[in-house]
This record gives sequence, C-alpha cells and structure tokens, in this order.
Amino acid sequence: MKHIEIPTIQLSYPVGKDIIKAMNYVETVHKVLKPLIGDSNVNLWVRGSSGAILGALLAARIGSKAKINHVKKEGERSHQGGYSFNVDGINIILDDFIASGETVNKIYEEMQKRAANVDYLIVTSLYYNTRLNFEPTYIVCDNSFECLSQEIAA
Repeated sequence: MKHIEIPTIQLSYPVGKDIIKAMNYVETVHKVLKPLIGDSNVNLWVRGSSGAILGALLAARIGSKAKINHVKKEGERSHQGGYSFNVDGINIILDDFIASGETVNKIYEEMQKRAANVDYLIVTSLYYNTRLNFEPTYIVCDNSFECLSQEIAA
C-alpha cells in the first residue's frame, strides 16, 4: 500500500453543511488523482449522504467515465437499483474520514461480491487504530496515515 499525502482539510459534518469546503477537498483530491488515472473508466464507491455528496462532486470533476456506486446502510431501501460499474474501471472508495473503518469495510464487502479490487482509498483523515479488512493499492489522505493499524485484518 502506497500513501499519497494531501493537505489536511477539515470538512464540516455533515459534509453538506459547508459545500465550499467539500468542493475544495474534492478539487485537492482531483489534482492528485488526475495524473494517476488519466482518462480511465472510474468506479466511485461511497456510502451515506457525505459519501454521496463527495462522490457526485468528484464524478463531476472526472467526467463521463466516472460511475458512482452508493452502498446502502443497513435498513436503507431508497432507490434500490443495484450497482452500475465499469468492469475495467479503477475502483475508488471515497469518504470524508475514517474512524473505525466500518463504513469502508462495508463498501469493500459489496465490492468483493463483484470481484472488484480497491485501487484507491481516499479520505481526509484516519483516526487512531483504524482497521481495514483490505489493503488498497493507494491510500490518499493527510499525514494521519500512521494511525492506520499496521495489521490489515484478514
């Protein structure tokens, strides 16, 4: 797993409370990501309202080759239509921050059902003892990377 550091950006919670901060965060992420992904097909994997907002903003920057896959929370049934993703696409999990790792691990479970690997995990920050059930090829976040538990759960 390679770490790509971005500046620390404090997003509001919920993300929609200050959309300008969210837009600035996405612009920062896009500047780092664009040279790496080029014109490839992209699958954005998100969860919750914050993920949906950030996913839409990033998809707008990437363009027509981006597809958003919104993984529902337990009991959420709105707009149940399955997933639409590019089989040959770069898979990106995007979220505002990671505390325990539960949200991104749930996204990963859905990705595994579709045999999709995690190419990029993009968040603003990680918090102490974050545990992941997967190892992304790249993790894009601020200097809190060292908070990631060195042991990736199997």
